[in-house]
Amino acid sequence: MTTKLNFLKSAIAHVENDQEFMAYTLKKYCEFEKISESELLSVLDCSRNNYRKLALCKTPDLGDSKFTQRLAIISEYVNIDTSKLIMVIKHVHTVLKFTTKSGNILMAARDKEDGKNTKK
Repeated sequence: MTTKLNFLKSAIAHVENDQEFMAYTLKKYCEFEKISESELLSVLDCSRNNYRKLALCKTPDLGDSKFTQRLAIISEYVNIDTSKLIMVIKHVHTVLKFTTKSGNILMAARDKEDGKNTKK
């Protein structure tokens, strides 16, 4: 059992910097939300064993027409609610989309409301 566990941990560490794997998405979610892996287990309502299995799955592409089907298969395999997985994947995807190469997150500019003077 210990050998299998060590193998899983090693495999996850090997792919956690590869955007194609859920390990990367899960790691980024924890970073963005400033939570621990244990706290993410609570968010996903899953066991550590299922979390490890999830980490080694390929992340479904949001732009793929079969995204929902692939996510449903993964969700069933790891026994995690599909809506929770979608929330994590979409959150990470969105933050990464608005992150610069230097790691800064872009902020949206707001239009001034008509008729209001913001200077005093």
